[in-house]
Amino acid sequence: EFRQPGAEGGEYAFPLGTITLSEDRQQLMLRVNSKINGVTAPLTGFEVSRRLIDLATIGNSDYTPSWASLVSGVQVSNVFDVYADFRRPHVLPQAMLLTRFSDQVSSPESMDGSGSYYLGGKAENEQQFLLKPNDPFARPGQPKEIVERYFASAEEAKQALMRGDIDVLDQLYPADAAKLRSRSDLEVRQYAMPQVHVLVPVSDHPYLENRNFRRALVYAINREGILKQELLNQEEVPGCQVISGPFPAGRNEVDPLGYAYDSTIRPLPYNPRLAFALALTSQFEIKTLAEKKGEKIGDMIEGIPMPEDPDMTDEERKLMEEEATKAKPVPPAKALVIGHPATELARVACQAIQQQLTSVKIRCSLKELPLGLTHDPENKCDLLYVTAAVWEPIVDARRLLGPDGLAKSNNPYINLQLRKLESARSWKDVRDALHDLHSRVAGEMTVLPLWQTVDHYAYRKSVRGIGDRPVSLYQDVEQWSISPQVKTN
Repeated sequence: EFRQPGAEGGEYAFPLGTITLSEDRQQLMLRVNSKINGVTAPLTGFEVSRRLIDLATIGNSDYTPSWASLVSGVQVSNVFDVYADFRRPHVLPQAMLLTRFSDQVSSPESMDGSGSYYLGGKAENEQQFLLKPNDPFARPGQPKEIVERYFASAEEAKQALMRGDIDVLDQLYPADAAKLRSRSDLEVRQYAMPQVHVLVPVSDHPYLENRNFRRALVYAINREGILKQELLNQEEVPGCQVISGPFPAGRNEVDPLGYAYDSTIRPLPYNPRLAFALALTSQFEIKTLAEKKGEKIGDMIEGIPMPEDPDMTDEERKLMEEEATKAKPVPPAKALVIGHPATELARVACQAIQQQLTSVKIRCSLKELPLGLTHDPENKCDLLYVTAAVWEPIVDARRLLGPDGLAKSNNPYINLQLRKLESARSWKDVRDALHDLHSRVAGEMTVLPLWQTVDHYAYRKSVRGIGDRPVSLYQDVEQWSISPQVKTN
């Protein structure tokens, strides 16, 4: 479990006991406590060892390639001690083990999972979680029921919190944080880790396969303007900034949270003229390449004819015009579909992005994803607006950029850098590899970087135990307690 950021990577805990990395960084020991809060532990070392082996087994649903390439053997001693031996030193192997205890969980309704709650009921905009009976992690006073409610807009959610209809508000709209701080009955807090916002190509759209076209998209988006005016409402929030790569930049240049981010790589500026020129150039490249293959691809840039070859003779031009008269007209290329989650922030950001792409004649439309989903179940999107919690870039880089990751990149240079990162033996090697990866991604535009935000949550003062700077809302849910309150109108 990721507990908090540290000086070199994150700090991790093993909820069932303790976890220790050897001095030579070639062995990890997990000690399972026989009892947790006076209750017999749900697992022994044998179940934990099988889980570690599952993560290294090809074909398992939770197979982790980086763990499989690292671990050479797993053994159990004295029932409760588990040892994982490595082929080479690794600076932070525990970061690869952010997974549930068991692979037997088939649904959220199951009570066999790692958490203290199970899904008790679900409605259109609401879902209920109930505390498991005899849960070893449960504490006195902990809520026996948590109801999550989804709101169509940030304003509705804010009003519900102020009225007392809800006790906690997650994913607080950035512009609302300062307003709610002035209320004596509410607490507003920041999360410990920033969130990275990117556009991820998720289809085989021929235009998105062109590097120049992807760069044109970034030049066409006024990222600074959207962030400061639309999302932050002109408020200065430390850590909220435009980024040049897929990793968090930290709150300043010396913040250890930004160990993966190369601050010497500046974000591309907003330049709609250059965006238009690059888009035209890429359209010519894409159509020319398609014609060489005997294929036809339509225009993406609205209302702009394909440029002529300046070296073309009059005879060649006449012949081309005759052929064009005979040929069937090629329909325009499919407009880009940008998918985004059903949240106010993503909705506002993507509406602004669509408007700015349209202003440089790039045809696109928006698709709001079903409530609670961050992927498109219909696979109709070409780009996805993703808010990524890149807590530990040393392992999250592959999850985002690898062939089996969100971006599904098959770029050989990106994959080479990922392998270099995973074989790093020191923190200096890790930082160097991540900076090289940042540079390569910024050049190729494997994902389109937008900005990072430092997100907030708000809660009524009747709620205790949430913590000051958790990495996620439910991190310490076992410590929550609620005192009676009077609703206000």
